[in-house]
Amino acid sequence: MFCKKLSGLLNSPVIIENNINAAFSLLGKQNVMPLNMAVSAVSTLGYLGILMGPAIIGFIAHKTSLYTSFGLLAGLVVLQMCVATYIYRKVL
Repeated sequence: MFCKKLSGLLNSPVIIENNINAAFSLLGKQNVMPLNMAVSAVSTLGYLGILMGPAIIGFIAHKTSLYTSFGLLAGLVVLQMCVATYIYRKVL
């Protein structure tokens, strides 16, 4: 259970960082939290993804191989497409 939470915590900034334009464009349409808090949350996750993404990928490449890290990137691109599709369908 802890590993699932940790992997979700580590992957969410990477996914949000890649979908940051979609997240910012959908901020005005959400009504879950106030707009100023939503902008802060999305900005924080975006910057966290920019800072953590290369470090995590480099760590994985160092521990396994470069092929594994590039495979992970390909998987994250597919996951990114799924998340973006889900977000657009839910909000729009």
